[in-house]
Amino acid sequence: MASKPPDEPQRKMQRLRVGITGLAFVIVLLVVFFAVMAGVQRNAVGENQATVQNAMGNATDPMAQLGVAPDGATNSAAKK
Repeated sequence: MASKPPDEPQRKMQRLRVGITGLAFVIVLLVVFFAVMAGVQRNAVGENQATVQNAMGNATDPMAQLGVAPDGATNSAAKK
């Protein structure tokens, strides 16, 4: 039978280290990616809520606040 080279255990350990290092790098990369995306999403939600609140601040009609009908559109049609 063929005998294994004497450095076989060292090669196995090197391959194991390379695999573990690669796996750790991918995990760190994913954590950074999700942290950045969570920050971006938080900022976008805050800006959208502020825009909606500013736009709805002047509306007194509940239907206009929901965006179903503009404020005063039903009143002007009913008066004519």
